[in-house]
Parts: sequence; structure tokens; C-alpha cells
Amino acid sequence: MRAYVAHAKETCFPVIEDEEFAKRLKEFFVGFRAGADGQESDSPVPVTFRQVEAIQRIAESSARVRLSDTVEMQDIERAVDLVMESMKEVGYDPESGEFDVDIIETGQSKSQRDRREEIISAIEEVGGATKNEISDLVSFGESYQIEHDIEQLQERGRIYEMEGELNIA
Repeated sequence: MRAYVAHAKETCFPVIEDEEFAKRLKEFFVGFRAGADGQESDSPVPVTFRQVEAIQRIAESSARVRLSDTVEMQDIERAVDLVMESMKEVGYDPESGEFDVDIIETGQSKSQRDRREEIISAIEEVGGATKNEISDLVSFGESYQIEHDIEQLQERGRIYEMEGELNIA
């Protein structure tokens, strides 16, 4: 196996030459950037240019395994499938049902970040509130999500609880 890999590295230098394959990569990138609803404005960015570069490298590696200097559509499709499966494992937001690279980059999804910012805004607006009052003021999310978000904000030092009231740190 090592000899095969060494031979492939020494003799094969695959490139994406066909316009159709480059077009397929572009379609994948643009389609995912738009998200499920087709709008780029406020949706989380599910695919960055870094993932597209990874798809290109994986496609080239797939061609190299075949000892080919030409990347074919099957290589592109294989690479896209691999990246999609990987994203499902680490970047899928179950709340929104969409891919969200923010989960990989920051450890929290866009929906969590938005809800936590709404919690902080509600505390600022009221000037200190109990957990129950915050649950009533936050417009989206289940109560268990809001409680979890409050705990996370407390752990990160963004808010604190004193005498039963939450305040901004």
C-alpha cells in the first residue's frame, strides 16, 4: 500500500481542467451559501471557501488514487459526498435543520447565538430579571433551551445571578 501511495504521489498530478467540473464546484458552493431557503441575507453560512478548497483537494486525491492526471465528475461527486457527510457529523444544527459552520467555528449555532443575544437584550431592557421573566420575554426557543442558554451565558461570564435576578456582567 505504501509503495502504491508513493507511486501515485510521484507520477500523478491531477488537475480540474474541464469547465463542467469547475462549474459543478461553483454550483455546490453557491447553492450551499444560499442555504435551504435560497436567501443569503441572514442565514448562517454553511459552506466557506475553505470547504470548497477541501472538495477540490479530495477530488484531486480521488483521481490520484485511480492513477489519473485528470479529475472526472465521479471524483467531484465523491468529494462533495464526503464533505457533506462530514458536515452532517459536525456542523448540523438540529434546531434549524440546516448546516451551520458557526457550530464548528464557535461551538454554537446561529440560532443559539441569536437567542443568547436576545436574552442579554431582555436583561438589559428590564434591568435585571428572574429566569421565569426572561423565558416570557424571549420570543423564540423552548424553555429548556432558554435555561441552557442562561447557564452557558453564566459560565462564560456574560451574565450573573444575584438574589434570584439575572444581570449583565
